[in-house]
Amino acid sequence: MTQQFAARDGRRSASTAPTAQRVSAPPSAHLMQLAAVLGKSPRTHMLIQRKTGLQKSAPLQLSGRGQPVIQRKSEVKYKTQSVGYEDAKGNIQTETVGRVADAWIDVTDPITGTAPDSAKQQKAMYTRLKSTYGQGFIRGHLLNDNLGGVGEVYNLFPITSSANGEHKITAEGKLKANTRRELRAKKKGEKGPFFVHYRVTAIPTNGGNLTDNANATFLCEMVAAHSVLEGGKNEVWTVFSQPKKKPKADGPRSTKTDYSNQDLGPFKSSGTGEHASTLVSRMRSTVDGWRGDKNFKFASKGIGSHLSLVEQKQQALKQLETQLEDHPLYDEFYFDALERAETLLAEVHDPSGIPLAMQQLDRILQRWALQRRKWRLLQTLRQELTPVMLSDTIKTDFYNFAVTEFKPVMDLTTLEQTWLRVVGAIGNQIKLLLPQPQLQTHPN
Repeated sequence: MTQQFAARDGRRSASTAPTAQRVSAPPSAHLMQLAAVLGKSPRTHMLIQRKTGLQKSAPLQLSGRGQPVIQRKSEVKYKTQSVGYEDAKGNIQTETVGRVADAWIDVTDPITGTAPDSAKQQKAMYTRLKSTYGQGFIRGHLLNDNLGGVGEVYNLFPITSSANGEHKITAEGKLKANTRRELRAKKKGEKGPFFVHYRVTAIPTNGGNLTDNANATFLCEMVAAHSVLEGGKNEVWTVFSQPKKKPKADGPRSTKTDYSNQDLGPFKSSGTGEHASTLVSRMRSTVDGWRGDKNFKFASKGIGSHLSLVEQKQQALKQLETQLEDHPLYDEFYFDALERAETLLAEVHDPSGIPLAMQQLDRILQRWALQRRKWRLLQTLRQELTPVMLSDTIKTDFYNFAVTEFKPVMDLTTLEQTWLRVVGAIGNQIKLLLPQPQLQTHPN
C-alpha cells in the first residue's frame, strides 16, 4: 500500500477505532508485568490502559462510580435555570441561578461548602431588585453551605431575608438535625449506612422578569437513614419568598438547637468564594449534567425504598459482569459497558426503571459490537488490498465503496452478508483491471 492510501485509510480507521486503541499513556513496567501474567486478552489491555489513566489523573477525577445511589459518597447534583430582570433602561437582562440541588450527604464522607461572593456575583441583578422592591434580596443557598453547598450561582437563588430565615428554621434546621443524628449513630457504632438525602427546588412565579414579580416557592424534601419518623418516610416543606409580605412556610419547624451550626463534625463552611479546601465539594458537584429530571421520583416510601433500590442496582451490575464475562462478543467492552451501566442506573429512581436501563444498555452494546466488526472488516480489506498492483485512487475507491455499503447496515448478520457481497464485487473488479496471470502448474 502506498503512503497516500495509508494516510486516507488511517484517518478513517482512527474515527472508528476502539477507545483502548486511542489511549496514548504508556503503561508502567509493573502493569506490563501484570499483563504478561494475565495474558493478552482485549479486556486485560483495556484494564491496563484504564489503570494507567487513573494513576495519572485520579486527584482531579470524579469516580466513574461516583453516583450516590451506588457508592454512597457525598455528592450534589445541581440544575440551573435562567431568570430575567429589567435594568435601569427597561431592558431585560438574564442571569443563571440555581433551580435544583439534590444532595446525598454521607457523614462518613464529608464535603465543605462556601459562602457566596456578593461583591462579584450578579451584582447588577441584586442591586436592581433592591431598588425595585425597597428591600434587600440575598443570595440564598439551595443546599446550606454548612452542609457542603458551594457559594456558586448554580446553588444560589434570589430570596428575601425573611424567607431565607423561614428556610433556615424549617427544612435546613431539620437537615442539620438529621445530619447530627447520623453522626451520633456512626459514633455509637450503630448499623450504617449513615446518610441524609435532601432535595430542594426553586420555582419563581415569573422567571422571565423578577422585577415585575419576584415571588418564589421552594419545595424541600428529605429522608435520613436513622430518621425518627415512622417508617423513615420523607419530610416535606414548602417555603414562600414574597417581597413586602410576611414570610410563610409549610412543614415541621425546627428548634434553635436544630438549626445551629454546632456539632456538625467536619461539615462546615469555608468563607467567601472558592477555596482549596472545597476542591472535593466542587469535584462532587454535577451541574446540568444529569438527564431525566422531568421524570425524577423521590422515593415515596422513605429509607426502605432508598436502600432497596440501591441493592437492586448493585445486583443488576453483578449480573451484568457475569453476562459480559460469558459473552465473547462483548468481552472487549467489559469496562466501558460497566461504566455505561452505572451512568444509566444513576438516572433510575424507581425499581421498574432498572430493566429498561439494562435493555437500553444491551442496545448500546449491540451497536458497539457492530461498529467494532465494521472497523475490523475494513482493516482486513485494507490489508488485502495492500499487495494488489493497482493505483492508490482505485484502492481508495474500493475502500470507500465498502464504507458506503456498510453504513446503513444495522445488525451483524446483515453485515456478514454485505461483507461477502462487497468482497465479491471488489474481487470481480480486480480481475477485470489486472492482466490475466499465466497458467502455472504445481506438483501434487
